[in-house]
Amino acid sequence: MAKNSTEPVVDQTGYTERFRNRRRAIRTFESKYNKNRTSAEKVADAITSFCGSIEFLVLNTLWFILWIVLNTGIIPGILPFDPFPFGLLTMIVSLEAIFLSIFV
Repeated sequence: MAKNSTEPVVDQTGYTERFRNRRRAIRTFESKYNKNRTSAEKVADAITSFCGSIEFLVLNTLWFILWIVLNTGIIPGILPFDPFPFGLLTMIVSLEAIFLSIFV
């Protein structure tokens, strides 16, 4: 039985030659792009990558919980340095949002 010429050629791993060619073209394009990136672009990409991670979400959550616990006066012997309504925390979160929006 003759193979249909429009039927993709599939090797043992299941990838078609067409798929491989596309991946090769994308890698070539990416390597050319990455060679021309400035240091600032590389830093921005690293920051964006970290800020979009679950680790960043967890760190922010822990930071807010710690800040609120320290500033509500529920721990004896620790005086609140930013009492409710947490004006300093609000300013810090606003600045964080500004910088994150720049990178994203």
